[in-house]
Amino acid sequence: MGKQISKKNDKAVGEKGKFAATLEPIVTYTGVTMYPLAPKKSDFRITDIAHALSMMTRASGHFATFFSVGQHCLNCSIEGEARGYSKRLQLALLLHDATEAYISDLTRPVKAGLPKYREIEDKLSETIFEAFGLYKFEKEEEKMVKEVDDDMLLYEFAHLHISGGLKGTYHLKQNHSLAFRNMKDVENEYIERFQYLIHMKCDHESEKDNITVESEDGNDRGY
Repeated sequence: MGKQISKKNDKAVGEKGKFAATLEPIVTYTGVTMYPLAPKKSDFRITDIAHALSMMTRASGHFATFFSVGQHCLNCSIEGEARGYSKRLQLALLLHDATEAYISDLTRPVKAGLPKYREIEDKLSETIFEAFGLYKFEKEEEKMVKEVDDDMLLYEFAHLHISGGLKGTYHLKQNHSLAFRNMKDVENEYIERFQYLIHMKCDHESEKDNITVESEDGNDRGY
């Protein structure tokens, strides 16, 4: 990366029991030094997420052509809109793979055999969601997000994999582009959709609750 990774954060190590032995930082695209195993809400910038996901491939690179995680997340969010989901859930769909910007991804069969990875991923996802104002989800909301993600997976494999698809049937409200796209264009669209959804969500919550929406530490977190 051209940058020297700093030494362990001794304070963080002392505060984190089970992951202390492997607590090391990464430096993000925008220069943020963060600890994926000890994430803080102030670590996250939408530019980092959008950039990283636009550069990462789906299916561990086993599709016939390059198709990015960023494109997948955009399609999921747009499909959520087509299904009449709230702006909050559309934003959740846009961010549902945001952890991959910090810890990459594993194929589903491997992930199922590594419960510790799932624990790390869940903690990181929860912190990212909270950083952008997405708190506790109901079981039904989680199910709605998963249904879109699963349908999009089947759709992608049916059109992009040499096997012709996985077992199962997908149900989408509209067709979605799976064409190769310039990474910078995907990054920019991801950021634009995030900005639209975050402001629409905040406006709705402000009107409903008659409150002023503001981040916990007063920062805009890059959006």
